[in-house]
Amino acid sequence: MNLLKSSLQDELDNFFKNYKNLDFEKRIVSKAALCKARNNLSYSTFVELNQNLVDQFYSEVPYKKWKGFRLNAVDGSTLKLPNNKNVTDHFGRQTGKEVPQSRISSRYDVLNPKNRS
Repeated sequence: MNLLKSSLQDELDNFFKNYKNLDFEKRIVSKAALCKARNNLSYSTFVELNQNLVDQFYSEVPYKKWKGFRLNAVDGSTLKLPNNKNVTDHFGRQTGKEVPQSRISSRYDVLNPKNRS
């Protein structure tokens, strides 16, 4: 959830040092273990988390409007997906492409740039 500034392992060590209020960094979780566990997360986890954050922002923080409306912009892109059987079975694979891909779109609140959904 944080903007990573160091290697993943350094960030993990620092997170658990702060979380457990340790005087020094101690290896509690390896980056390999995190990556393996992350593969078990459902995409819906991130959809729900994002929706909760957006709802909280608009219910608790004063935000700017344009002529009484929230002003949004939309941008589209292509996302490379993990190359595994479950993903390929669901999304397929374009001819000539090495990995499965998906189209994504993002909505931006242009007047309140800290709120992205």
